[in-house]
This record gives sequence, C-alpha cells and structure tokens, in this order.
Amino acid sequence: MNLHSAWLNNSHTGMRSRITNYQIALVLIHQERVLGALGIFTTLVGGVVLIFLCYQFYLIFSGKTANESFKWDDLEEIIMDRELWVCDDLTKFDKLQKNKKKSNGKEVTRGNTTAVYWIQPKDIRQRQNIKEGEGGDGGETSVSSSNGKREEHARSAANSQIGRRVKSISEVKNIYNKGLLVNIREAFFPPSL
Repeated sequence: MNLHSAWLNNSHTGMRSRITNYQIALVLIHQERVLGALGIFTTLVGGVVLIFLCYQFYLIFSGKTANESFKWDDLEEIIMDRELWVCDDLTKFDKLQKNKKKSNGKEVTRGNTTAVYWIQPKDIRQRQNIKEGEGGDGGETSVSSSNGKREEHARSAANSQIGRRVKSISEVKNIYNKGLLVNIREAFFPPSL
C-alpha cells in the first residue's frame, strides 16, 4: 500500500486532493492496529527519553551529578531557612578552633579551602543570644531588657560572630563546575583515576 501517492475523492465537491500525513496515520492505525499501537508507544517512550536526555545535559552544564543536585536543593532550603553560615576570614576560624581544641581535646583538620561553612539552626542562635544577654542584674535577658541594653547586646554579638549568614545559593561555590566546555569534555571523556 503506497499511501504517499494516494488521492482522496471528496463526495460533496467531487474534487480530488492529496492525502495528508494525519490521514495517512489514521489509515495505518485503522488497517494495521499492532503497527499503530507500536508507533504510539514509541512516540510516548521517545518523549520520556528526550526529557531525561535534556535533564542529563542540564546536569552536565551545571557541573553536578544527579545525587549532587538533590544535595544542592537541600542546601538551598537551608539557606532559605537562614541557617547556613560562612567564615571567609580563616584566621578568625583557626583561632576559634584552637580555643575549642584546648577546651575539649578534639583535633580539627582542614584541607585546602577558602571558606568554612556550617549550619547553625535558629533555635540555637536564639538560646545563645538569651545566654549572652543574661547579666548580673537579676538574670535579665536581652528579650526583656531595655532598648539600650538590646542595642549593646546586638553590637557585642556582632563583634563575637566569626562568620556571616549566607543569603543566596550563588554565594556557595561548586568546585566541580569547571565551565561549560570542560564539563562536557569530562562527561564524555572522564579523567583517569
């Protein structure tokens, strides 16, 4: 059956016209049901494979693996909850770690890094602020103190804070994202171990 050279006769007007691709597909589905069902199935599966391929290219372009993308999503939630902190000045961080090491006897090791990140939940920060606000004047906290004491407590807390809160996911560097062309090259030709 050569459907590309087929013509249709219009019974109302009596004119002949070439058959369209849509009409060819309908004839094939009607005449060859197994072939039609297989064509519909391959079209649907091809769409799913195309979506998956686009997602994989997105991961390559962003310098992530599928597992890392879930972790970056979790990190973004932590940042939106205002719980991720960073210390860019590593001398302050090293001094703090030396003081902690002397007090609890734990050894801290650090690799070649430019910043140190940590999660500090809101409820812990609130408890620290209340403890720092307690003075010798009857256990008064910063929450119940006057405005002058609140401002003084806020200044002392800001001076004692060694880091800053991360406000955006763009502030966190992905060390595996080496640029578009290098990411593509590493995806197709991975470096040897």
